[in-house]
Amino acid sequence: SFVPTLSDFERLDPRFRISDDVWSKLPLYADWGFAVFKLREKRTLFWRRLTSQKVQPMAFLFPSREPGAVFFPTMHVHDGRLPEKAKYDHALYAQVDELTMRAAEWEFAAKLRRIVPDDLGDFVDLDAPMMRQSLDGVFVNEDTWLRPLSVEDPALLDQRGPLHRVFLGLQYLTRKGRDTKTERWAKQAPSYAQTLPAALHAELGLFLATKQTEWGLKPLDEVKDKGQVVSGSVVHMVASTPTGPRPVRLEGPLRLEFRVSTDSVEPQTITLAFESPPSDEAYAEIGRGLRAFLDQLTAA
Repeated sequence: SFVPTLSDFERLDPRFRISDDVWSKLPLYADWGFAVFKLREKRTLFWRRLTSQKVQPMAFLFPSREPGAVFFPTMHVHDGRLPEKAKYDHALYAQVDELTMRAAEWEFAAKLRRIVPDDLGDFVDLDAPMMRQSLDGVFVNEDTWLRPLSVEDPALLDQRGPLHRVFLGLQYLTRKGRDTKTERWAKQAPSYAQTLPAALHAELGLFLATKQTEWGLKPLDEVKDKGQVVSGSVVHMVASTPTGPRPVRLEGPLRLEFRVSTDSVEPQTITLAFESPPSDEAYAEIGRGLRAFLDQLTAA
């Protein structure tokens, strides 16, 4: 059923209604319409109840006040109660531009023709990939939106300078927080998504130029080998050795990734190149320097 306004819930069977007390806590939804349906109960197979069942896809077309966004109804109301946090075991799927998906750190799901019947072609692009984000755990109890990134220059999301490359992480535009820090990231994400790309583009290269000698930085385009950090140690994973893959120290120039976050900004991936592998202590010190720079940049 489609319920065009809150008052129209009175026309439904009482089991499909939500109490006025719950709606009073959700003023945002005062002028919304609602799709109402009930899943069939799990079948009983002789001596036991099935723990899972196959549910047919459901689709609902409607005019939206945000036609460019994808809305996921992930808010939980159970037994007439609206908990602040809820246990999630969901997989969200969407088709939007690849840049938005990469920045929000969604993953490729599958080729649609393997998993979607042809008669759903009116609702999805069967020749385009489907993206997925999993919600598994306890999160803030709220609906989820996936909105196109509103960035003046999309190239700012994947930035390259003489000494660095940055791919901005904006996964908390859609990902829910599960603790105090990640809840803060999710709350701040819409704000820094608008300002951080241009600020990094303007300031990071200048900052790194002042640190080039101290940190032993080398022009990024001149270095191809990529190192890794395993348990705090800078190493390079060798694909084949007589005993299989193993971590070894590199001696020459290499690239390293830093995942840099602050109390208010989620991790950003910054790639730097070094004349020689920094010590583990130097790597940690550079990470602290980048965090201090990001903290100062977002506080300005």
